[in-house]
Amino acid sequence: MVTQGGSSEFLPGAVGPFADSIRPITEANIRPYLVALLLHKHSVSLQDLVAIVQPNCPSSDFKIGFYDCLQEDMSRLEILCLNVIDEFVRDDLLRYNKSSNDWSLSAGEGNSNLAKIVGWVSLTGGQVCQRTIQLFTNSNEDSEGRHD
Repeated sequence: MVTQGGSSEFLPGAVGPFADSIRPITEANIRPYLVALLLHKHSVSLQDLVAIVQPNCPSSDFKIGFYDCLQEDMSRLEILCLNVIDEFVRDDLLRYNKSSNDWSLSAGEGNSNLAKIVGWVSLTGGQVCQRTIQLFTNSNEDSEGRHD
């Protein structure tokens, strides 16, 4: 904090005594935020994930073009969030929904993701949203082959 004439001002990304006290964010820091969003909403967009993580990372992580080795149109935070989402897609926990431009929880083959999601709920002491309950209920009925 710098005080000039009674007002205080933060100097993000400064060095020395004004350096950011927040360490750079990692993919491991982002995973719990993604899990929390999925338990609450069943689906997540990149903007949702970035918005919830951004207050907890240094300003250099959400500046576009701050790191020379990254894409010019994305911040480091956006790239890390996409990497975590991609990881969940590879593990068949998420599937992309083109119509709503977001990723939704996936039941997996034969409800294989149920145990993982129940584990998330147990760990957080939370609960799943109604859409997630319907996902597993409908998936279970489909796998049993309803004969109406």
